[in-house]
Amino acid sequence: MARVIDAERPGLRLPARQEGDRVLYQNRLFEAQWWTQNQVPTSSPWLAWAEIGATIRCSTEATARTWTDSGIYLTGQTAVHDGIRWTAQWWTRNQEPGDKNGPWVKTDTCNG
Repeated sequence: MARVIDAERPGLRLPARQEGDRVLYQNRLFEAQWWTQNQVPTSSPWLAWAEIGATIRCSTEATARTWTDSGIYLTGQTAVHDGIRWTAQWWTRNQEPGDKNGPWVKTDTCNG
């Protein structure tokens, strides 16, 4: 994993970032999904940056990250959304948990 840089440092110009590089911006962590340059990290699911949600402890055995619309989730990965922990049934991005026809299946509750 690449080092995390603070993208809000005064005078910082975002240099070219490689896939996998991480940037801290507005107290949120983003990871580059492909090569990018001078693109401010946002939670848009259509850009190079994917927001990595905060880690929440659901129980003594389970943790998960909060769901973000720009996050990329692989089969079997979990995310917390509206107090529920969900498991992705297939690769997904920008598909909110809770849609009965979507990629997510309810795992259990998680109120952090």
